[in-house]
This record gives sequence, structure tokens and C-alpha cells, in this order.
Amino acid sequence: MKRRFVAGAVCPACQEVDRLVLEYDNDQPEPLRRVCVACGFSEDLEGTSAGIGGVPRGKFEKPAPATTATQADPVRIIDFASDKPVQVDKP
Repeated sequence: MKRRFVAGAVCPACQEVDRLVLEYDNDQPEPLRRVCVACGFSEDLEGTSAGIGGVPRGKFEKPAPATTATQADPVRIIDFASDKPVQVDKP
């Protein structure tokens, strides 16, 4: 039996951070259960997949920000010695 700590995971019973351990059987890639080393909470993960919620999520996980298209504004450079705008060619 292998045990691996899950960084940032929160125990659903005691709300402690970084106390959950996933227990794996030596020949299986999927975890068998999750156990809290602080309060003793244990949950079997058989029959669940990682995408549905079998593996605990981090407490500080934030959704990705929505991208918005921004328009660039032109910049005018002024030569203060002559008070005339300087023409800048685009590369």
C-alpha cells in the first residue's frame, strides 16, 4: 500500500489543510481511498473517477479569468523643444 499526501487538499470532516492522504494499491494507478491523518476521516474511492470528484480539490483553487479583447490606443510623442508631434513609422 502506497500513501501520497495531496498538497492543498482540505478534509471534508475537520476542514484541515494538507492532511489528506491518498492510498494506492501497489499495482493500481487509481487511488483506493482518501484518509485524513488529523481526524481519521476515511472515504473509499472505488468506482469514482478523478474528474467526478474522487480526488479532493485544493482549497485555494481559483477559476481561470475570462479573457477580454482590448483595443490598443495610439500614442502620440511630442517633441517639447519644437511643440510638434513626431511622426513614428510602424515597423
